[in-house]
Amino acid sequence: MDALFFISVGVASAIMAEPFVRKRAAKKRRNKICEKERKEYRQRTEYNRSHMPSKELPPLAPDWSVINRFFESITFRLYDKGDVFDFFDYDKGSHKVPKTDFDSDTLELIEIICDDVRWFNTYPTGVSWSACRDELESFLREKYPRLSEKAADRICYFMR
Repeated sequence: MDALFFISVGVASAIMAEPFVRKRAAKKRRNKICEKERKEYRQRTEYNRSHMPSKELPPLAPDWSVINRFFESITFRLYDKGDVFDFFDYDKGSHKVPKTDFDSDTLELIEIICDDVRWFNTYPTGVSWSACRDELESFLREKYPRLSEKAADRICYFMR
């Protein structure tokens, strides 16, 4: 009788513990998958960091004060809409800046900066948003040393 009691208690315990055992096994499988995905993501970010856009600029004579004022005035994401730059301000709504407001060298440099920022938005270079932002900021400061600190901060702050 005692043996039968202990066997029934053991069976009941096994039945009650089964969902917990399954849950733990499923969690281990998920963790393995997540770790694999994290490892692949880290490898991708390392690859992206080693294949960043060129830091060489074409021979241009842009008006840096105009460039700095332009990027300092951006309050949200900038979109290139062909013949205008479009950006959104929470207080005033949409702003359109005609490209004809800029001379050719200044416009070309603004477009190069926008292309570089677009590259950083497309290809992650860090495991977190702040790491990607820091990498972009470092890149901008090195490639565009005449870009004002406020302009670089604004560009990086509104990075997607």
